[in-house]
Amino acid sequence: MEVRWTKKALQDLLEIKNFLSDKSESSALKIVAEILNIENTISEFPKSGAVENSLKLKRTYRFHVVRNYKIIYRIGKSTVYINKVFDCRKDPSRIME
Repeated sequence: MEVRWTKKALQDLLEIKNFLSDKSESSALKIVAEILNIENTISEFPKSGAVENSLKLKRTYRFHVVRNYKIIYRIGKSTVYINKVFDCRKDPSRIME
């Protein structure tokens, strides 16, 4: 399936990279690459992620975890939409901010 990143998910990724770059540019790039790499798994096996039950939304969302980051996505008819990259060390009630 085709995978598309929403503007919000890309913004999350940029914020993660900028935050981590303050400590180590090379580590930041490595972690962002690992997060981006999950796209391959999601594309080939879209239902491989666990269902995200903490979201009280009409649609079903799934997730994969890469290091401390939860990649939240939903499956469309022919496209998977990555909606959010959430730092699991943050307050879970802020997951959809």
